[in-house]
Amino acid sequence: MTPGTPHWSLVKEWPYPNDGSAPVAYHGREEDGHGNKRVRWRLPDGAYDGGLKGLKLSALPLYNAHLLEERLADRVYFVEGEVAADDGSSHGLLTVSLCGGAAQQDFGAALDVLAGRMVSLLPDNDGPGRTLMDRVGRVTASTAAEVRLVTLPGLPEKGDLVDWFR
Repeated sequence: MTPGTPHWSLVKEWPYPNDGSAPVAYHGREEDGHGNKRVRWRLPDGAYDGGLKGLKLSALPLYNAHLLEERLADRVYFVEGEVAADDGSSHGLLTVSLCGGAAQQDFGAALDVLAGRMVSLLPDNDGPGRTLMDRVGRVTASTAAEVRLVTLPGLPEKGDLVDWFR
């Protein structure tokens, strides 16, 4: 390793299974030990340096979508990011997230699994988070049983569900 070159270590990996079976992709968070982080994608048989090799984010399912079949009567809480989805799940909520974050424009068929469901949209407390949830709300309004935009009280700027639970 060249002096001054960051050494990245994988600290968390989130699988994206299509139907509860084997993952079609993994999203990984790496840190360099100096406060820097990055997130990258890999295919099941590949390394993070290889990325998705042409697989588009719009072709990936929602994070935690495989849990929807197990909890058909539960309200779905739509959050921004896997960390918030995992935290919501740890508190008993059925939480899902897009794979591309607030910048994602093309949802492909990922939102189709919300048809007939009661959905609460929980935006991050910032402009991009509210814009994302507005887009998701418009797409799901005609197919979901109910769509509610929920503003969590007391969130700091850029705060999310994780901050709210704290």
